[in-house]
Amino acid sequence: MATLAVVSRGAAIACGGAWWRARSAVRGHADRAPQQQSAAGITGSGGGSGNASSRKRHVVLKVWRYDGKADGKSKPYMASYTVDLDSLGTQHVMLLDALMHIKEHTDPTLSFRKSCREGICGSCSMNINGTNGLACVTPLDECSRKSSSPFSPTVEGTVVVRPLPHMPVMKDLVPDMRNFYQHLRSVSPWLELSDADAAKPTEVLQTPEQRKKLDNLYECVLCACCSTSCPSYWWSSGGDKRFLGPSVLQQAYRWISDSRDSKAKERLQKLAKDELRGAPPLGEKSKYFQPNSIPLTACLLSVQVPHHP
Repeated sequence: MATLAVVSRGAAIACGGAWWRARSAVRGHADRAPQQQSAAGITGSGGGSGNASSRKRHVVLKVWRYDGKADGKSKPYMASYTVDLDSLGTQHVMLLDALMHIKEHTDPTLSFRKSCREGICGSCSMNINGTNGLACVTPLDECSRKSSSPFSPTVEGTVVVRPLPHMPVMKDLVPDMRNFYQHLRSVSPWLELSDADAAKPTEVLQTPEQRKKLDNLYECVLCACCSTSCPSYWWSSGGDKRFLGPSVLQQAYRWISDSRDSKAKERLQKLAKDELRGAPPLGEKSKYFQPNSIPLTACLLSVQVPHHP
């Protein structure tokens, strides 16, 4: 799994500049220096709303909780937390900021993944009001608006947060990603040079046209938002039906499209032989959520094999 860690970090570094610019635009270049925070700004489901006499902006976070014990007795439940936006010490509050504040000041047992806070690592992917996304680049005031989503309708001032759908849950908002990374490893997401190119003492060059083909392909941060939004992945990613899902197939296409790679034919043959067995057909209008401008539908259609029921 060491190779996978290098690939993921490489993708993160490559797209860091684009995500930083997008993050700065959302935050309005807000000062991110540490500021004094008040523990009274957030209360749990059984508490009050902090200072009842003040008129401050509040958002209610309804968070999916599960302790992950395998004793068969524990059941998931929704916990409510009232968040005082003005107490968080920053003008533009992201959903991850609120979750971190809850964990630090109200409920230390709340579990979720986080790392970069800039939309680069993909760690904080979760289901937000029925739509998958990254908590660190999701403005809290926007997702707290009234939602008419059939998957998670909400009222004004309420945000419903759940783990990525149709994945085993380890605890609270932490999904078990092992199956996802096993699928990723199966497509060999690294450069396979020919013996001649590997023996060269210099780098393998590309023309500007060859390099341009990789635009919007290497930016994937492996957050699994698109795969866990795909019903075909829900139904066909386990057992003998090993549909790899949009994210992993996009990674396969990224290396198939690379002019420096010498295994494009072998990669396609492997996909056609067994990796897509049982996968439902893909329509040209298939749509998946992704936090970056990645042409997923075009990638999937490029590696699609005929469907045999």
